Amino acid sequence: MSEGVSFHLENDVVWLGLSEGGAKILSAAFAKSLGDALQRAIATPDVKCIVLSGAPKGFPRGNLNTDRPELDETVAISNILDQIEACQIPVVAIVPDAAINEGLELALAAHYRIAAKSARFGYNHISTGLMPALGGSQRLPRLAGAKFALEVLLNGKIFTASQAFDAGMIDLVTEIDFATETTSFIKNLVEKELGPRPTGSIVGGQSDSVRYQAQMNEAKKLVESLKFQQLQRLLIVLRRRRSHR
Repeated sequence: MSEGVSFHLENDVVWLGLSEGGAKILSAAFAKSLGDALQRAIATPDVKCIVLSGAPKGFPRGNLNTDRPELDETVAISNILDQIEACQIPVVAIVPDAAINEGLELALAAHYRIAAKSARFGYNHISTGLMPALGGSQRLPRLAGAKFALEVLLNGKIFTASQAFDAGMIDLVTEIDFATETTSFIKNLVEKELGPRPTGSIVGGQSDSVRYQAQMNEAKKLVESLKFQQLQRLLIVLRRRRSHR
């Protein structure tokens, strides 16, 4: 077992447990362990699917909002996520409770995503002025469309598994039995030989020019609304300052 990542082969499926010993920080060291485990899975004969399993503690999380990785570390983590997306074996991410910030970046790098109904997603570090630095700003709009992605990237809102599914970001939201439904999804994927589905190859709404333009128009309205709200907040601050003079 690599540090923080367990390796289990069962019925031509490799399960990589991401929460061994408790919730993990998606650091360069952890990403290297994950990358090593990924290469081991790829080199294992007859493997038909690789599963990134967050159970039971959820996906790895980011550092504290005020403690961002150095540039070299960010590049190292991003390279591992790119390797996941480029994998020639389908990679499934399982999110039992939350994929926030760097955790969401990792989930978006996979080819398929499964979430419990209670799972939550988002980039709440955006509220502190930080932005996704591991490819999420490109992967999210490809999966969820321009309007949904822009809303998330502008206001840092946390959204539910159902909202993620409706946006096209999640392939399955388990309703009754998390373990059974997850196993069934993976079994179906293997039996039908669905193969990898890298996010970079998804054009989303851009393949439908009318739908894409409609989304962009909605996104522009959202930006204008947010600008108006920010202006209102600024005016309130200025009025308070004047009243205190």
